[in-house]
Amino acid sequence: MIGVHLPGPTLFDGNASARVYIDDAARDDQARELEAIFSGQRGGPMEIVGSLVSTWLPARRCRSASARTATTWTSRSVEREPCNSKLLRDGEARGFSLRGGGFIAAFGMDEANLAPTTGSRWEDPDLPLSFEMKSGARGVAVWSG
Repeated sequence: MIGVHLPGPTLFDGNASARVYIDDAARDDQARELEAIFSGQRGGPMEIVGSLVSTWLPARRCRSASARTATTWTSRSVEREPCNSKLLRDGEARGFSLRGGGFIAAFGMDEANLAPTTGSRWEDPDLPLSFEMKSGARGVAVWSG
């Protein structure tokens, strides 16, 4: 996981502070590679996020867990409140998707399903603000290299 504080006023103004969180079950060599990938040092989609960050805090190891059903996904680390995502459905249980362009293309996805994250929060005492998420999307990103 990655926590990023973007002071704004827009996402692309940069000058962000960030930290990579790595499951404490990862081996040291895995942790080094994950930190390099998620901080954008290995190129790919995370390089876009990394280019907006001026202050990288040291990676933090923490215990994490996730659970998934057909419509919900929950992820939790010791550092954070749970991140809860539930697929948005209409009255006939059909989902809503986004295709092409924007963050979908930037992160290597063809399509993402709208999945609001109401009630999901995180806080890191070394980052300036706590953050509460209200919107979200989920999709399959294909990264290789």
